[in-house]
Amino acid sequence: MKHPVRYSILAAIGILIVIVVSSCGYKYYHSSIDDKAQYISERITDKLDLKGEQNLRLAKLKEQVVLVVKEVRDSKQEYHKQVLALLGEKQFDSKQALQLLKEKSGNFDEKAEPIVYAFADFYNSLDSAQQQKLREKVAKHADSHWHKH
Repeated sequence: MKHPVRYSILAAIGILIVIVVSSCGYKYYHSSIDDKAQYISERITDKLDLKGEQNLRLAKLKEQVVLVVKEVRDSKQEYHKQVLALLGEKQFDSKQALQLLKEKSGNFDEKAEPIVYAFADFYNSLDSAQQQKLREKVAKHADSHWHKH
């Protein structure tokens, strides 16, 4: 995959995950990822007036995102240990650090693909009015939240 396309896809996936995770609000900060995902999917269903097949596609997207978030959380502890071990050495091993980053980005690429396909399937099932409403909601969220990150 060419770098600009790869970065665009990774950025889109990152944006989707940030929206899903951050749009829960403070009230849901301590909720489980399953509870947060359920809350968000209910809001999306209400805001976009989803019907039948669209709900199934949203559920598939939700399952993919929840699966990836759980996998990332589970692997985070080990990754932190590896980074701390690198910093604990007398000399920083740049080759080891680069290998660790390559592994991490490779894992991200693998996990991103099903989310992108599930999102495309969901988005393509929306009618033009629903797509427009979704674009407006994402743009509004971007204006109020992305500059803070």
